[in-house]
Amino acid sequence: MSSIKIGSISNSKVVMGDNNTIIHSSELINQADILAIQEELECAVKQLKEGTQIYNALNEVIDATKTNNSSSVISKIKKHKHSFTSSLAVNLISSGVYDLIKMILNI
Repeated sequence: MSSIKIGSISNSKVVMGDNNTIIHSSELINQADILAIQEELECAVKQLKEGTQIYNALNEVIDATKTNNSSSVISKIKKHKHSFTSSLAVNLISSGVYDLIKMILNI
């Protein structure tokens, strides 16, 4: 079984394996992040009134997560920055996923 040592992902974005093999990641978010965002937003959107600005914004991001394209997800989150910084979104989204969204938005 291999062990993986993870460096400071927020700064270096480097993963080091058993044989000191270094993998650099240029992606801001990975597939696990995309899945976490998708699941969290799907739960949050169920609590919102259909047709509202935040409802539509979250659904756009959910649709982007289904493509598994990190650039698309990041783009949609940035497009709807105001919705994600509203107090309603802050209260509906878990702190771990919200921290990831804040990192994407650089806030």
